[in-house]
Amino acid sequence: MLRVKALIAYYKGMPAETVAACYDVSLKTLKEWIKKFEAQNQLSDQLCSGRPAKLSISQAEELKQMISHQNQRVWTARHV
Repeated sequence: MLRVKALIAYYKGMPAETVAACYDVSLKTLKEWIKKFEAQNQLSDQLCSGRPAKLSISQAEELKQMISHQNQRVWTARHV
């Protein structure tokens, strides 16, 4: 949503430097957004790989099972 608002402000005539400052993004980032928008004529968020999972799929499933089978209403790290 931030990207959309920043681009709207830019295309309404606000200088790029002002837009970047108002939306707390670097001028370089704003210019990349503008370049991508003009090249694709659309706003699209790409899926990012993000940080690798620390748990394997089986470990994550085991954790879900442990949490769902707790008889306590509130749990802490000690109980997990």
